[in-house]
Amino acid sequence: MAGTSNFSDCRLLFDSDQYLDDIKRFVRAESITWRSHNNNVCDTPNLYFALLPNGEFAPEVTSRFVRFGSSPRAVQALVLAGKVRAMLDERYHVSFSDIEASVLPAMRHRILLNFEGQAEGIRTDDVLEQILESTPKTMEQKLDVP
Repeated sequence: MAGTSNFSDCRLLFDSDQYLDDIKRFVRAESITWRSHNNNVCDTPNLYFALLPNGEFAPEVTSRFVRFGSSPRAVQALVLAGKVRAMLDERYHVSFSDIEASVLPAMRHRILLNFEGQAEGIRTDDVLEQILESTPKTMEQKLDVP
């Protein structure tokens, strides 16, 4: 009959708990490449260290406004989110843009501002955006090559 579909031989992928479990296992098991062919750097550990107040790699905004920074679990969340974004884009490498797109949703609730930050009306998103701006996005920037 024209206009009708026979769903009996089709598997609805996104309706299957087994399919979702397979995807989760795949994302967690697959190793990742940290650089793409255009030299984007996936600098997740540097993002973590940039959020530790008064730490060696903390920019001024972190030391001034952050009381408690992110935890290692935040890095795990960023890596998994980056792997999922890369997989959805049919790539086997995680680029900085994959991580960058996940920073706000994965980290905004993991940072606690100090009194000064709250009094000045600073949002955790403002801190994260400033840190993203100061984080190297290419290998040349990381190595400070002109």
